[in-house]
Amino acid sequence: MDDHRVPGRAEGSLLKHVIVPVLGLLANLAMLITILGMGILGGGTSQQESLLALGIAAFWAIVSAGYVFFNSRRAGRSLFATPSTPVATERA
Repeated sequence: MDDHRVPGRAEGSLLKHVIVPVLGLLANLAMLITILGMGILGGGTSQQESLLALGIAAFWAIVSAGYVFFNSRRAGRSLFATPSTPVATERA
C-alpha cells in the first residue's frame, strides 16, 4: 500500500480525505468564533442580534435533532450505523 493512501481504503487519498477537510473545519470554526465574538463584544444592538441568532440556531438544532430521532424511531431504523456480522460459511 502506498504511503499517501488512507488505511483500509484503496482509493482514499490522505490529502483529499483527511488533511483538507480538517483544515476546512478549523477555518470555519475560527471564522464562526471570530464573527460571533465581534458581534457579542460589540455591544448595543449588535450584541442583542448575535445572542438572538445563537438562540434561534440552538432552538433549530434541538428541533432538528428531535425530528431525526423520532422519525428514525418511528421508521424502525437505527440512529447510528452498526456493522453487520459476516455469516460464517462451513467448509466440507
